[in-house]
Amino acid sequence: MNVVVLIGRLGADPDLRYTAGGRPVARLSLATRRRRRDQNGEWQEVTDWHRIVVFGDQAESVGQHLARGQRVGIEGRLRPRTWETRDGQRRTAVEVVATRVEFLGGSKARPRTGRSGEEDRAGSAGSHAEVGF
Repeated sequence: MNVVVLIGRLGADPDLRYTAGGRPVARLSLATRRRRRDQNGEWQEVTDWHRIVVFGDQAESVGQHLARGQRVGIEGRLRPRTWETRDGQRRTAVEVVATRVEFLGGSKARPRTGRSGEEDRAGSAGSHAEVGF
């Protein structure tokens, strides 16, 4: 069974692109937190970063409605990906292919309106919407 469920905050605005065939693809950087004990037995917060990829209509919704800092829930599957860099080095990464994205809102999110400055921050109340259900 290959199932991943994550809840965290976006580390950057989604990167929405389109394949040569016109299929939308959004890439997200998701931060999750966990607690662990250090060598002295003290609890420490640790941040883990996850690469998320979203396809289709869900990718367009993510690209239009999510922003850095917003809290989201992701359900999907792990997929290893291998590529070669321009200088010929082989790289491998594991990413989560999202099958479900839930917008959880949050005060850090800012609307993607194309405006800047105070206008963006004034309208940044968190929203709650679901995509892909």
